[in-house]
This record gives sequence, C-alpha cells and structure tokens, in this order.
Amino acid sequence: MRAFLLSFNDAVVSRPAMLQFLDTRPEVLNWYAPLQGGVFIISNSNSQALAALIREAFSHLYFVIAELHEVTTMAHCRLRLELINNPTSSGRWIA
Repeated sequence: MRAFLLSFNDAVVSRPAMLQFLDTRPEVLNWYAPLQGGVFIISNSNSQALAALIREAFSHLYFVIAELHEVTTMAHCRLRLELINNPTSSGRWIA
C-alpha cells in the first residue's frame, strides 16, 4: 500500500463532494482529510491511475496528487505520519 496527498481547490469541488467520490472508489483503501483542500489517500494504485480517476470525475478541477514516502515526508501531525509510514486499509475494500 502507498500513501498519497491529494491537494485540490475546494472552491471548485467541495470537500464533501470529493470525500463522497473517494468513498465510492475501491482503489481508495483509506483516506484522512485533516485539511480543507487536502486528503491523505491510501491505495495500491499509482499517482497516474489515481489522477485519471479524479480527472474523469472532475474534469474542470485543478489538483495535485503526490506519493508520500516515509524518508522524504515531513508533517506537523505526528499521529498522521503513522498513516504515511504504515498505510492501512479502512477495511471497506479488499486490499
């Protein structure tokens, strides 16, 4: 499993709309949204595949999705670094 950070303009696509979309995608095994326009995503997919899903659903949205790595990622939320360092599925979808 890999950890990603999705950053998007929540004035174009609301946070609830994005989270509802992510809940429908089996490629998204887990997510955590501590920021208004940012979501940590856990997936077995790569960033290109996840970006294609988001583009298909929200063609008018500008966004960035970046894979996070334990060695190169710093965050001021220690608890959530655990999600990056040891990504886990929510159990909703089969990992």
